[in-house]
This record gives sequence, structure tokens and C-alpha cells, in this order.
Amino acid sequence: MIVSLKTFFKSAIALTIPTSLCSAPTLAADLSELNGNWESISCEVRPQVGQDGKVTEWWLTRKIEMKDGRIVADFTTYAGPGCDVPLQVLGFAGSVTKVGESDVTVGAINADLKVDEYVRFTPIADGFARFLNSAPAGTCGAAKWEVGTTQNVHVTGCSVIGLKPNDPTVEFEVLAVQDDKLYFGARPVDGTFITSVEKRPHALQVPLKRSN
Repeated sequence: MIVSLKTFFKSAIALTIPTSLCSAPTLAADLSELNGNWESISCEVRPQVGQDGKVTEWWLTRKIEMKDGRIVADFTTYAGPGCDVPLQVLGFAGSVTKVGESDVTVGAINADLKVDEYVRFTPIADGFARFLNSAPAGTCGAAKWEVGTTQNVHVTGCSVIGLKPNDPTVEFEVLAVQDDKLYFGARPVDGTFITSVEKRPHALQVPLKRSN
């Protein structure tokens, strides 16, 4: 399970919501409709590619703050269904830029999500701390990883996760808001990433509910 988390940061793969279930979400041109705090409705399951190249499952919950085109997120990943045994928390921050309208559903937009402020890990399980400590010194955080401590790896990168130093990640998103729920685009079921325009999603994933 720990090894398969190499794809955790870049692979936020989601179950697909048929667009017929989403009746006319709306989104203001200035992104103000996104503003607020959003969180998972329940434990979420994703497919991801493991070290052996096979698609497997991982479980997570999301908390996201949006404000005036800025995103701050914390994703907690778990050891199994039910999200009862947390492994670690991934935090990241960056910007959201609208680039056009989306035909995924009425009111949806195409947006570029750039993670360039920070990427933080907080190990909760000993196994995940050991996994991060398996990286050569200075290639995944500036200090030894300990359970409950947080480090920003944006500058150093994290070699065992596949993050390069000072290398912003851009995801080519689809976003929509409906009935106090925030929808992101669905990720490919084969575990690949949406880090190119050609892979911009054509459907929506399970939504987040507004928490404020």
C-alpha cells in the first residue's frame, strides 16, 4: 500500500458522475462561486497505478478552500475502505485560472490548476514516515520524517513520490458548482494524469459539499 502511494499526489482519480445527473451547475466568470470551504461527503475510493503497473484502489477524504482563484487543499489517505486508518495528509496550494467554458455540463468551466505555492506531507502512520525516509538525504524534505510532523517538499521535491524540485504541477481541470456542491473533473480510470490539455476531463467526479 505504501509503495503504491507514489502516484498519490498527481493521481486524484475519481468515480465518474454521469452528466445527466448534474442539472445546470453555474459558475461565475470571476470564480467567486468557488469561494468557500469544501469537504468530502464520505470516504472516497480511487483507482491508481501501483508499482507493479496494475490498477489498484486507495481511499481518501478531501478538504479544499477556494478563495478568489486560490486553492488550498488537504487530502488524507487511508489504509482501506471506510477511511478508518489514516496514513498521511497531503497539503498543497496554488492558483486556479479559468480558460474557457466546458461542454461537460451546463455551467461548467475549463480551468488550469497550478500547484506552485507548497506541497506538504504529514505522515500519520510509521510506515509512511519510513517510506519518505527511504529517499536519499535532501531529496524529499530537509529533515528526517517523523509521525505527526509536516514538511514542505516543493523546493526539495520528493524522489520516492516522483516530485521534482521546484517543479509546479499543472492539472487541466473541469469545475462546476451546483446546490452547494463543488465538482472537479473525473480522472482517467487507468490511473494516468490530467497534466496535458488533451486529458482534460470529459465528465465529473463525486462532489465536495460546502462546509461553511
